[in-house]
Amino acid sequence: MLLIIGYALLLPFWVISVQLCFYALNLKAEQKQQNCQAIGIIFTTLGVVSLVSHDIAFTTSGLVLIMLGLRMMAIGLDRIDKSTFIDRYKND
Repeated sequence: MLLIIGYALLLPFWVISVQLCFYALNLKAEQKQQNCQAIGIIFTTLGVVSLVSHDIAFTTSGLVLIMLGLRMMAIGLDRIDKSTFIDRYKND
């Protein structure tokens, strides 16, 4: 029963995390790069910190946050030190 309550309390946090990812991915050029890097670092840090807890709900959310954080950092590092961004002129 406590496990279900733990997941129910973590569900809004997961939804907010995914919404932040989608927000950063929909930005353009330099803003996308900066926000993806920042969100990736924050998510990875929170994921590692939540692995300290030996509760299955927090450990699972920590693994999910680490995966999201590494994905966001990889997207942010994709175009580092380059002057031309592919998505700069789309739908302007």
